[in-house]
Amino acid sequence: MARWKRNLRPYAYTLGALLLLAYPFLVPSPYYASLVIHVYIMAIYALSFDLLLGHTGLLSLGHTLFFGLGAYGMALFALKAGWPMGLAFLMALLLAAVASLLFGALSLRVTGLYFAMVTLAFAEIFHLAAEKLSRLTGGADGLTGIPVPAWLQDRTTFYYGALLLLAFTLFLLYRLFQAPVGSVWRAIRENERRAQ
Repeated sequence: MARWKRNLRPYAYTLGALLLLAYPFLVPSPYYASLVIHVYIMAIYALSFDLLLGHTGLLSLGHTLFFGLGAYGMALFALKAGWPMGLAFLMALLLAAVASLLFGALSLRVTGLYFAMVTLAFAEIFHLAAEKLSRLTGGADGLTGIPVPAWLQDRTTFYYGALLLLAFTLFLLYRLFQAPVGSVWRAIRENERRAQ
């Protein structure tokens, strides 16, 4: 039975990939493509959370901090500073990376439940700052009028861009998990003291 399933696996993957590639042409409205774009974005977020909790065993309750910081950073660089979308994207990545290094250095001084609570505190501070600085962030309503490049205004192009980014993220994480660093992450999950 297991051998039969193994033989069908490549065909199932190929069929799934073909369905994902054909999806924008199979749905009756661009709304459904937009919905799946949001699913792809949240899947990338979930994969990054799985990297922490699933492979290292670190429960971070502040994971949204970096997701939101990247989104707000990109929107503010594009909207307020007038930077092109590519440069705004790179700067948002840099901003989220610097924030993760800073908050990570402070959070990793504690473990277990304390780590989860410290990360939650950082995320809540960011949330309150985004609410209070409503002139800059738009408050609860968020930012509107963010300039979008012409090539991203087409839903089908945006769909394929999001799908490509998700596929790249899956490939990158797969390679990392197969590399020696993946073994280190699993060792941290099993026994952090012994891993040290």
